[in-house]
Amino acid sequence: MNDQEMESVLDRIRELSGRIYSHEPHWQVREMILMPPAKPAEIERLSASRLFPLPETFRTFLRLHDGCLNLWPKYALLGTEGEPYKIINDELRDAEEYQKGDIESTQGAFDEEAIARFETPDGDDQYLFVPRHTVIGANRRGGFLILNERQISANGEPEALYYTYDVGVRARYLNFPEFLQAKVRELEEHIQTKGYV
Repeated sequence: MNDQEMESVLDRIRELSGRIYSHEPHWQVREMILMPPAKPAEIERLSASRLFPLPETFRTFLRLHDGCLNLWPKYALLGTEGEPYKIINDELRDAEEYQKGDIESTQGAFDEEAIARFETPDGDDQYLFVPRHTVIGANRRGGFLILNERQISANGEPEALYYTYDVGVRARYLNFPEFLQAKVRELEEHIQTKGYV
């Protein structure tokens, strides 16, 4: 996905989410907020600070917008600084504390073997120790957008996972652009179902 295609998808998400927010004041959100572009050196610094380098499509996003607020209510996409950066790093710290206790109680210990057992898929269920993965999106209620470096698509991009503490992996997307395109479809369906003009 090139810069123009990325911007087009983001503009569509902003338009659709704005339409929903105007009809659903209970979210207490008026609009999706896209930050100004990130500087190349800051993108490199952010990428180096993550467990795995950021993929090219997320770097494209950062070149266009240094993070996002209210992708959907109270949900941020990672930026190199500011509120989106703070939200995600705060949620990562909370996840480490919360999940450490969860892993200790379910696995009997908190070590590499216990984390591996915790992350072993069980049928359709898959749980992850969130701080061991590249998180590019989060809300303040235990929802995360995670890049799964263990599953790389044909174009070399990692799978994107929507993850919550209670359900584990809730949705899988081929990569970050596929997640954005799925968000467009989800918002369009919501608008059509509700009959919003």
